[in-house]
Amino acid sequence: MELDLNNILGEQILNGGHLSIHRKGVAYNGNYILWDNIDLIYVGGTKASINLIPTFEDRTIALVDEASPNRIDFSLSSVFRMRREKKQTFDDIYSIILDNVLQQQWAKFVQALQAGERLNFREFELTQEAFYFRKFFGGYKQIDIAQVRGCDISQGYFYIRYQDKQKIKEKQAGEVSRIPNIHILQTFVNTIAGRS
Repeated sequence: MELDLNNILGEQILNGGHLSIHRKGVAYNGNYILWDNIDLIYVGGTKASINLIPTFEDRTIALVDEASPNRIDFSLSSVFRMRREKKQTFDDIYSIILDNVLQQQWAKFVQALQAGERLNFREFELTQEAFYFRKFFGGYKQIDIAQVRGCDISQGYFYIRYQDKQKIKEKQAGEVSRIPNIHILQTFVNTIAGRS
């Protein structure tokens, strides 16, 4: 039985092949998630080359509804190098998704921090006082929120800049594609860095 996505998700605003974006949510290959139900967003990509000659490139978005088994994994890929138009399509899709979920995700994030929760970002944990990075042999490396000076994404990894005594250091926080809601984390880090 074919789902009437326009009836469930409202008017379609973008059709990207098997992926369609609607007023109330997103659908991919017959699976759908309403905007309000998207809890986690993972974004990533890979590039491969042989002897500096590009051979493959892809970009991925995963949308997760934690209350149900619903998960949408969407990717665009190209042999050799991805064309500018394809990159723009991916960026447009990601931007529309963020426009529709950022406000409610930010509100949940702030509420959880203010309630004293320890938020798990897979690669590390976060409270309103500090970032906690698991050490290889147990325990945690802690970076206090007051030490944080900014963040960067480079070569597929997320880095947190922080003040350690008189030096600014960088801590590799993890692979971007493994960190849920990296957009919320970037906003948070840049906000607290702006206060110091």
